[in-house]
Amino acid sequence: MVTIFLPTVDRPHLLRTALVSLAAQTAIGAITRVIVSENSGGRHSEALCREFSASLPIEYRAQTRQLSPIDHLVSLKAPPDGFVAILHDDDWWAPGHLAASLDRMARHPDAAVTYSGLFYAEAESSPLQCDSNLMFWFGAQFPVLTAEWRLSVAEVLMSCVWGTPGHFCAFLARAEAYRRAAFVYELGNPWDVDRLLTMELVRSGPLVFAPTPEVFIRRHASQGTHTFSFPERHAHLRATTERLIAHAREISLDLSAGVAQRLSTVPPSSRASLLDALIQPWSLEPLAAHGLAFPEVVAHATALAPKPKNLRYKIGRLLPPVLLEALARRSGR
Repeated sequence: MVTIFLPTVDRPHLLRTALVSLAAQTAIGAITRVIVSENSGGRHSEALCREFSASLPIEYRAQTRQLSPIDHLVSLKAPPDGFVAILHDDDWWAPGHLAASLDRMARHPDAAVTYSGLFYAEAESSPLQCDSNLMFWFGAQFPVLTAEWRLSVAEVLMSCVWGTPGHFCAFLARAEAYRRAAFVYELGNPWDVDRLLTMELVRSGPLVFAPTPEVFIRRHASQGTHTFSFPERHAHLRATTERLIAHAREISLDLSAGVAQRLSTVPPSSRASLLDALIQPWSLEPLAAHGLAFPEVVAHATALAPKPKNLRYKIGRLLPPVLLEALARRSGR
């Protein structure tokens, strides 16, 4: 009923935690396949997969060439029915994640996908940071913190224009919806593919989001930034925004009006953090190029812009701190 794609590469010590979390699922009986796809170079995780074969329906595949994470997903085809989930080899699920996801899909039979909230962690034993639900909350027009929110395609689009609202490892999608959306892996946009996937999945039906975290994502210090330069990241992000703008036009969604309406109703305590999230240049620049205006957002971005560095500032930066302190004391400040 549930096929889980699990790409990996020569790190069975991390993969073990992911597999332990799958074996601990309260809905383990719903898992029909766990496809572990490993990059070529020694079949380092094959023995570990055999170790778990008694408790999980694992299919181990050693790739014949080195694949990127996205290329792994291109090679893993969705089944004809049931559900699809993805788990990275360095992340893991809470025991009730799969059961809760299946329950949400059963109660929303027309939904194409469900996402859950998540925690970030440095390791299996570390302090936790709860990921912000800001983008889905914004898109859904600030619902109260109930167990789940149901978002329409327009609300998901409004969420995705400004950021990535859901993580790869936190969704469960109907296989048919996943097959329709999987073309995004081959669009040549490896940096921002998760935002693209979220948007394409809801073309097949609504999205159900559970704000309560059910997934643990291992935090890596600037992991992706070592692979992509800033101009490359900016170009990929902007390309995604362009696709979202085109989709908004297809469904006659007025992005400017949608933002203005939400800014008029956002709870005051969250207004500043929301505006901070909406000032991303890779969204504002293409939106402005298409004639879409967001005066409050632009005004907020302008207010946060660094002040020009005049000659006095530059000279001050050259002076050692001890001299600055002496000057301040002498002037009585």
